[in-house]
Amino acid sequence: MLYITAGEKLRDLRNAFGLSQAQFGNRTGITRGSIASYENNINPLNKSAKYKILQATGIGDEYFDTDMQLWEAFRKYNIDPANLKLKSLTDTIIAFRNSIKDFANNTQTPKFLNTKIEYLKFIAEYENAECVFIKVVGKEAQPLANNGDILVVIQDEHQRIQIG
Repeated sequence: MLYITAGEKLRDLRNAFGLSQAQFGNRTGITRGSIASYENNINPLNKSAKYKILQATGIGDEYFDTDMQLWEAFRKYNIDPANLKLKSLTDTIIAFRNSIKDFANNTQTPKFLNTKIEYLKFIAEYENAECVFIKVVGKEAQPLANNGDILVVIQDEHQRIQIG
């Protein structure tokens, strides 16, 4: 099997959505020139652009970080290749930080997650904070929470998770 670069994977992904570089860039918040430089392997796909792409497409970072093929990523992330639509940039990415101080001072690289399963697994296993704050966007958390609500997730001494 030939090694496929991140740029080639990005081109395959963009083409699967049937979008030009400019259209894909506009929808993901990345300039057309940057998309072109990533696809042509002039510049490496940076973390910020990568997560915008992951958020918009629903693909997990494993697609870019391993030898995973596009069809395998579609299957793994339950994406129907016959019905591809880019998501809003506010729908799926969550960045976790260890504390309010780290957030305010921007002193820690956040942990980015792209799928609901990743969120739940991360929260259940997160040991570096007493609680996690989650801002709800959209309707996916209903009836537990509505758009704009802030949820506080606390893990008690018995490793039980409480959401309030």
